Parts: sequence; C-alpha cells; structure tokens
Amino acid sequence: MSRFKHEPNTMPLVLKTKPERDLLPSGLPLAMFAAHDEQAKINHGQTLEVLAARGGLSPAEALAILDDEDWTARPRDAATSCAQLAALIDIWNRTHPAADEPA
Repeated sequence: MSRFKHEPNTMPLVLKTKPERDLLPSGLPLAMFAAHDEQAKINHGQTLEVLAARGGLSPAEALAILDDEDWTARPRDAATSCAQLAALIDIWNRTHPAADEPA
C-alpha cells in the first residue's frame, strides 16, 4: 500500500491541471461517498478507504462513483467532470454545514 498521507475522513482528489486546482478542493469528505462504497468496489475493486490511502480519485472517477455509474458508462472529459463535481460539492456543502457554521 502507498505511504501517501491524507487527511482522515477525506477522499483526496488528484488534480492535474490548473483549472482543476482552481475549481475543486484537494479532497472531499469521505461521508460524501458513504452510500457509494459498493460502486467504488465495482469501479476500482477497492474500498473507499483504500482508494483514499492510495492517493485518491480523479474528478471523473469521483463523479462516476457518486453517480453510481460504471467507470466506462460514459466518457467524461476533464472540464465537464470538474463542473459537475463542483456542483455536487456545492449541494453537499449547502445540505451538510460544517459543525462550526450555522445550519
């Protein structure tokens, strides 16, 4: 297993381009993926925790898991994946405020 260090309870995102880094955070709460662990196993043959420990997911991989779709179900270009993932993150943040923020 990789010695990649990541924040506990976080799924790191592998952001390769400046537009990706400008639009997306470096990681997402593992709780965001909680209902999709089986899809992670289908797509990658690994649990979410193992994927996080090994370095995380690309935006397209994360989106496929969150959409409960097979990795090969539809092509996902980087710009579209980033925009769609950013929209899901926005929804998550609005419906799951941080503990130190008012609901």
